[in-house]
Amino acid sequence: MHKTTFTEADTESYYDQQDSLYQSFWDKEGSLHWGYFDDIGAEIPPDLLSNASKNNYFVNACRHWNEVMLQHSGIDQDAKVLDVGCGNGNTSLWLAEKTGCTVTGVDLSQVRIDNARDKLKQRPGRKVSFTKAS
Repeated sequence: MHKTTFTEADTESYYDQQDSLYQSFWDKEGSLHWGYFDDIGAEIPPDLLSNASKNNYFVNACRHWNEVMLQHSGIDQDAKVLDVGCGNGNTSLWLAEKTGCTVTGVDLSQVRIDNARDKLKQRPGRKVSFTKAS
């Protein structure tokens, strides 16, 4: 029988079990999300045509997206931010480091929350917390 609906527990189980798969294509920090390309109509420069370079091009666009969102957000050191679907916590940590704001990251996956908390241990003094929540 083919299952057509999934419970929250099904979704959590999937992400917890597939962490190594996702780690295989994320950047070295365990992050990959939407990107922002200033030159969206331009072709990838010839010197960036290797797969590694294309991946780097996209990773840089992902980082640029964070900068663009921050620029338009009004988030400063007094802000309290809720990062829903925080994954491995990279954007939460980056935002707290960049602005000094307080960030609470939540994710459905306990594995991702554990990954985020491990990263937080390496960056003490940040006003960041991570919680498994839906």
